Amino acid sequence: MTVSSMRTKSRYPEVIEYHATSDWDGKTGGTATVGEGRTIVYDTPTTYGGNGQGICPDEMFVAAMLGCLNNTFLDFQRRFELELISMRLEGKAVARFDSEGYTVTGLQVRDEVVVE
Repeated sequence: MTVSSMRTKSRYPEVIEYHATSDWDGKTGGTATVGEGRTIVYDTPTTYGGNGQGICPDEMFVAAMLGCLNNTFLDFQRRFELELISMRLEGKAVARFDSEGYTVTGLQVRDEVVVE
């Protein structure tokens, strides 16, 4: 066996599943339940005829991307034993409408990380 054919063993699970359920609120949104019973209230923005009483799912998409980047950085921070003082991520997604619907055409992330 050559070194290049050796597979690096991860300290994390090789396969993981994520589950969620969604229950309509009877109006313009609903409640998503994820993991071990954690809930997120979402709604359609008023721009699209909703009540705007919860998080817009498109905002959750951007927040999920930032959360993944946050957690990935924290893994590096632990591996390299960096003293993290602060971290802020800002994200923006741009979607354009055509005759068939919206397409995400861009995702921008800005970060500010301070380590000792």
